[in-house]
Amino acid sequence: DIELIDKILTDQEQSQVAEGAEVMIYLKVEDITNDTPTEHKKEAEAKAGDAEIGMYLDINLFKQVGDTTEKQVTETDGTVCVTITIPDNLINTDPSVTRTYKIIRVYEDENGNLITDVIEGIFNPEDNTYIFETDKFSTYALAYEDLDSPQTGDNSMMGLWIALLFVFSFGVVTI
Repeated sequence: DIELIDKILTDQEQSQVAEGAEVMIYLKVEDITNDTPTEHKKEAEAKAGDAEIGMYLDINLFKQVGDTTEKQVTETDGTVCVTITIPDNLINTDPSVTRTYKIIRVYEDENGNLITDVIEGIFNPEDNTYIFETDKFSTYALAYEDLDSPQTGDNSMMGLWIALLFVFSFGVVTI
C-alpha cells in the first residue's frame, strides 16, 4: 500500500523498498484494562464526560524494512484506519437504547505532557467492529454512552450502508 508506506516509512526506508527490500508493517492491539497507568485513566475519564469507559487498549504500530531491527512507530505522517472488535460484554442488547461509542486517545507529546483526544468513528453492528482513524499510537480508551432511542419509523437499511463503508475502508487499507 503506497499510501501506508508514505505515512510510515522514512525516505531512506522507501528507497530500500524500491530497491527490493521486504517491508513488514503490523498493528498490535492489547487489552490493558487492568494495567493502564493511573495518569492515563484519569485523563481518559476526564475527557469521557458522561460516557462510560468500557476498556483500555494499548495500540502500537511496528515496522521492519529488510534485515533491520523491528521499530515501533509512535506517530505517522497522516492518519491510518484502525478497526477493533468490541467485546460482547460492551455490546448493547436492549432495543430501546441506542449505544454510541467513541475512542479516547492518551499520548505523550515530545515534552512529556499527556495529551488526550476524543476520536469519533463508525460502529458496524453486523460484526461489532469500530473503525476510526489515528496518527498516533499509545493508550486508547473505548467509551460508550447509552441513550433512549425513540421509535422514528425510519426503516432505512443503515446496516447495509455501514457494512459497505466497512468493506470499502478495508479495501482501501488492503490496497
